Amino acid sequence: VRQNITALLVPRSKLDVGELIGKGNFGAVYKAQYQRSPDEKQVQVAVKTLQCKGNDSETIQTFLQDTVVLKDLQHPNILPLVGVCVTVSDDPLIIMPFMATEDLKSYIREPSKNLTVLELLDFASQIVKGMVYLEDVKVIHRNLAARNCIVSEDKKIQLTDCGITKTLFNKDYYTSTDSVGKSLMKWLAPETIENFVFSHKSDVWAYGVVLWELLTRGVTPYPDVDSNDLVQYLDDGKRMKKPKQCTQPIYDIMLKCWSQAPNERPTF
Repeated sequence: VRQNITALLVPRSKLDVGELIGKGNFGAVYKAQYQRSPDEKQVQVAVKTLQCKGNDSETIQTFLQDTVVLKDLQHPNILPLVGVCVTVSDDPLIIMPFMATEDLKSYIREPSKNLTVLELLDFASQIVKGMVYLEDVKVIHRNLAARNCIVSEDKKIQLTDCGITKTLFNKDYYTSTDSVGKSLMKWLAPETIENFVFSHKSDVWAYGVVLWELLTRGVTPYPDVDSNDLVQYLDDGKRMKKPKQCTQPIYDIMLKCWSQAPNERPTF
């Protein structure tokens, strides 16, 4: 494992971090140049900061052990990991290939895109393929949402942030009453909100929410429900309404994904 961790680590001196290109719930994303060795060309990468609460040596060590697994992920619908950069004083950095892409939430919200329902369902199908692969290799995504998928010019989807939040972000972060916690909660299964239990079945719940996002063209989930009332809303058996452009069979899939009992949810 130590050898694999060494291969994963990127010295800060090999990164030339440039402009800010995006902000997310767990940090910011920058465009950067990365030179692996003096005799190699610089390559363009995206660098994501992870603004975590705890970066003591034990937490960072666990984070590295968890992240080693992610470096081996190879699938057309998963954005690969280049490496990580960890220093004593700064937040950890996740290094990924730079893609001239857009996140799926922003993409589907653009009226000029004129996306058909078939195209939206193709995006859903590509996400499933990525999630099937993650389940096969025993990686729980934990953070599946339209904002964490990217779309290329030729409409290929890649999942990002697969499992990287596992060690660094605790229950308080996900379910806090600040704006970040509140926004994250709307993709979480009831057992995750209440007991901080993540599984492939909680990923299935999140996938149902992503399906809903796709067919509403990027509406934020539970638009009429305050995050403070969400647990009670779900425990009462209430669920989001069927989107206008959604057929009943697709809505039935969403409802199955949102089964209260994890073992009643479908598999990918």
